[in-house]
Amino acid sequence: MQSFLIISKDKGKAKEYVLDFAKKEKVTDFDIYTLETEKALGIADVKNLSSKIFLKPIKGDKKIVVVEAFLGATTEAQNAFLKILEEPPLSTYIFILASENSFLPTINSRAKLVELDRGVEITKDDEKNYSEILENLRMNDVGFRLKLAQDFSKEKNDALVFLEKFIVFIREKMVAGKETGEYKKMIEVLNQYYKEIKQSNVNLRLGLENLFLEL
Repeated sequence: MQSFLIISKDKGKAKEYVLDFAKKEKVTDFDIYTLETEKALGIADVKNLSSKIFLKPIKGDKKIVVVEAFLGATTEAQNAFLKILEEPPLSTYIFILASENSFLPTINSRAKLVELDRGVEITKDDEKNYSEILENLRMNDVGFRLKLAQDFSKEKNDALVFLEKFIVFIREKMVAGKETGEYKKMIEVLNQYYKEIKQSNVNLRLGLENLFLEL
């Protein structure tokens, strides 16, 4: 995959990831272009960026275009950027850097997500567990959904870890290219409730019940 979405609260860490990638792929400084903005990424920024993306590398066979979106990105800008991500030039690696993943599911589906702060890893046992949960959710069994909420409502941290891994699991399914419409919706719902549970004092049991009933 040529496009990457790098999420980290630490801007330096995100930039360092790109530089390490450049060294590995032998991309020189001459072939790294960075777009920095003083406000949320707008459609005008994306239009200006298009001309840079389709330029040929100066020193080597590959170049890197870095889009810093630490202040966010408008929906219009994301939709415009999506056209670039759908058919990027073969000579270009695209990196979007941001402090949080508030991007559209269509952006997420066309870029490899790298979350430097979370470090979430999915084990084989996790895959088996989440596959079973997914199949049960598809059966639309209300009792199962409420039981799932009950099981994970005992500790907030455990619930957050569960949701983090579930998001990664579903995103990997989506990237694999199967039933993307279903997975995009699930990621939207999971991200929404993950943020609410993490950032507010919402009743954990009630929040999880609403989440699983909506999936």
